[in-house]
Amino acid sequence: MAGTTSSRMATLVVIIPIFILAWFLAPYALPVFRWRYMNFADLSKQLSVPAAQLQQQFDVVMYYHPRNPTDPCPWQIMGMDPAWDSIDSSRNDESSELIRCTLISDRDGEPPSKFFLGSQNYKDCFWKGKVWRFPPGTFNKAKLHPVLVYSAGDWNKATFTDCEVLYSEVQGRGGKTWTNDDKDIDDGVVTTQQ
Repeated sequence: MAGTTSSRMATLVVIIPIFILAWFLAPYALPVFRWRYMNFADLSKQLSVPAAQLQQQFDVVMYYHPRNPTDPCPWQIMGMDPAWDSIDSSRNDESSELIRCTLISDRDGEPPSKFFLGSQNYKDCFWKGKVWRFPPGTFNKAKLHPVLVYSAGDWNKATFTDCEVLYSEVQGRGGKTWTNDDKDIDDGVVTTQQ
């Protein structure tokens, strides 16, 4: 009887730390944030937005372009498919316009780590993936910019060739002119670098 009790205690001593470790490591491999906080029915009621609109996934091209080292919204939307104006006709903002946004992961609810952003050279600043788009202020994020939750499993750096083309475009070369919503929305962030 004493052996059974001590073997159960030993099992608990081993299993409990494993569960605690798994709890803290889960966001590195699983979409924990999405499971816990992205209940579309509840968010639809809270935000007064149709659930179908919140559930819509978009293919995006994103530009990492911080205005200063502590910019809370360093990402800009360059392209979104389907176009946002097909979902919400009150705003047409994906046609040659850089839209500042908050970008967070479906795994941990945090922005992409600067470790993954590499050297901050133009070849490290353009990314592609799948996102869900939420109104400004969702999940207690920036109040003036949309919130995008990216699917970490579908998040990739753009190819070197794509980066060269995209960087050339945002620099105004190649005949395409991009407007920037930084001029339209004053969120109080001071631009100290380009």
